Amino acid sequence: MLAASNGKRPDNSTWWLLLVYCLGLLLLIFNAVGCNPVQRVLSDKDKFGQVGKEWERLNPCINDTTLEFLHDTTTLLDTKYIKSTDTIRLPGGVLYLRDTLVKYNTRTITRTDIVQDNRGKRILTDTVNHYKLMAANLRGQVTATEQRVDEVLKQRNEWAGYFAALAIITIVLAWLCVKDLPLLKFLKR
Repeated sequence: MLAASNGKRPDNSTWWLLLVYCLGLLLLIFNAVGCNPVQRVLSDKDKFGQVGKEWERLNPCINDTTLEFLHDTTTLLDTKYIKSTDTIRLPGGVLYLRDTLVKYNTRTITRTDIVQDNRGKRILTDTVNHYKLMAANLRGQVTATEQRVDEVLKQRNEWAGYFAALAIITIVLAWLCVKDLPLLKFLKR
């Protein structure tokens, strides 16, 4: 197509088409190179942070988890002595019976296995703060809307007063025209 079969140079329309084709191809290549989404995210810190938070939320890992295995056992031992004496009088003398009862109370308190997931705590804290911010934003929007409604109602009441005054003036003038009062005759002169 570029060279004619008879050995002559191609005409200007062919060169023009070839030039447009090459420019389009270059434009397509430069656009594809400049539109790399990974490079755009890596170069913008805000976008990089958003992608990181989303990745952290979707792919939790245990690298930031503190595992504390505490096996703390406390044993409390309480001993109670109960002494009793009993006296029996016999014809030949007195018999003393002494009895000691020992009572042992044992109480054991055991505390074990505490796991703290710091990364999970940060993710949940960020989520709670995000929703608190959204709630504050919505409260602000509601307040602004309420103020705007109050302004519109005030303006409506003002215009309603103007309309009522105009309606009363119109009714009075119409009544005067129908009634044909001397005041109207004076105005007609």
